[in-house]
Amino acid sequence: MRLSNYRALFALCAFLAVSLSACSPASVVRDIGYTFDPLPRVAFGPEDGIQDDVALGLPPYESYWKPSPHQIRQVERALAARTPVWRYGVQFVGVVEGGRDLIIANGIRGDRDIESGWIIWFHGGEFFFRAAYDVDEGELLYFWYGDNLG
Repeated sequence: MRLSNYRALFALCAFLAVSLSACSPASVVRDIGYTFDPLPRVAFGPEDGIQDDVALGLPPYESYWKPSPHQIRQVERALAARTPVWRYGVQFVGVVEGGRDLIIANGIRGDRDIESGWIIWFHGGEFFFRAAYDVDEGELLYFWYGDNLG
């Protein structure tokens, strides 16, 4: 390959790298001088009245607990491999099922109040998701978008 071809290839790669990095939400926010306010992350537990399976639209669990901020970050890392989690407000609740500690994540896209209580939904395509994260194994047990639920 001639030297000019290498230069052209390098220039193309550099252009693509800069172009793709400019598409991230953080860079767009930085370029327009807007302060980015991420969508909320809310953890619920028994102290928040989360202990009634029917009210949660979830199967029966042995008990409930409130996930820590560190545990929520772990769940979000796992979710990021499945969906652009930064587009969603996410509710979290810890549950015990079969002796295992799980965190249920309820993702809601759009302008909805997710801080006042657990949202129940069954349709909506990619505007909603639900996932279960196994705390001990450090992995998602399931991930569904809205139309795959009930």
